[in-house]
Amino acid sequence: MSLTFDDGVSGAARAAEILNAVDMKGTVYMNSGLLDETGFMALRQAKGVAGPLI
Repeated sequence: MSLTFDDGVSGAARAAEILNAVDMKGTVYMNSGLLDETGFMALRQAKGVAGPLI
């Protein structure tokens, strides 16, 4: 099974926190042009979701 989250909506950051808490993985597809827009992740959230990749 694969959990994916599209477009970088703000709720995906919380989903990533929950997945990390239970040691599960997921994929967040980001639309970088929407970072910091209403309803989408802030840049700091996107960096947090990416973890050590950035």
